[in-house]
Order: sequence, then C-alpha cells, then structure tokens
Amino acid sequence: MLAHLSESDGCRVSPTAHAVGAGRNIVGQTFRHLADVGMLQRAAGHGHPLRPEFQLTPRGKAVAAWARTFLSGMSDNEWKTARRAWTLPVLRLLRDPCTFTELSTSLQPVTDRGLSLCLSRMIGARFIEPRTMAELANGYVAIGRGRELTHTLDATFHL
Repeated sequence: MLAHLSESDGCRVSPTAHAVGAGRNIVGQTFRHLADVGMLQRAAGHGHPLRPEFQLTPRGKAVAAWARTFLSGMSDNEWKTARRAWTLPVLRLLRDPCTFTELSTSLQPVTDRGLSLCLSRMIGARFIEPRTMAELANGYVAIGRGRELTHTLDATFHL
C-alpha cells in the first residue's frame, strides 16, 4: 500500500482500496495505523470532511520508497505470496535456518495453523524449503528469491 501511496501527492480510502485490490475497511484501518506510527497524515484543507485525503509524512515517504524498490523486482506469483500474512516476518527470521518452534516463538501471536499455512505457501513459491538441521530437528531455510528478499528485509529493517 505504501508503494502505491508514494505514486501520488494525496490519497483517499476508496480509490486506494480499488487500486490495491483490498476492501475499504482494511484500507481505512491501515490508514489509521500508518497515521498512528507517523507515516501518514491528513492533508490539511483538502477533501470532503467525510472523505478525507491523506499524505505521506517524510518518514512514510522513506518507507514507501523502500517498498516501491522492494516490489519492483517481484513477479506476480512472488507478490501473491509476499503479500500474505506472516510471509515477510518469516523471511526476516530465516536469514538463518530456523525450526518451526523457533519461528512460532519469535512471531507471537501467530497461531500454529497460521504459521503452517504460511510455510506451505512459501515452499510452494520456492521462497523456502524444509531441511533436516540436526538430529530429530526439522527446520526451514530461505532459498533462491526468498534468500534475496531475506537479505533485503534484513538490510532495511531499521525503517
């Protein structure tokens, strides 16, 4: 969403929802969250009171520029996987091989089912693969494009 927001001077909920293929409620919630963390602000003097317009803050512009760069090299299939819940946090943790338990513990409040579904999607997209790490311990390791994304996420985590 930030990558999309960086392409315009101002944005409203409904047009943004249509552009990114998400519901208005979730986009509205995301706008509120982005405002709470200082990345988005209401545009002063613009828009209808019931349909306010928003603008990225300087911090939001920095993160949006990163998001645009991050997404620019992704295929549609990679994007469909990357945009799903928990994919990017899991990739961030897989800069080193991890077991299911290590991932689950680090990603609280993820559920076991949510993490299992995420890992299955990521294996299907060839972002990660299961590996036997030690005696009786099975884990996951980032491969191929997933490994590239892991390095990008790690390098830009301070944003």
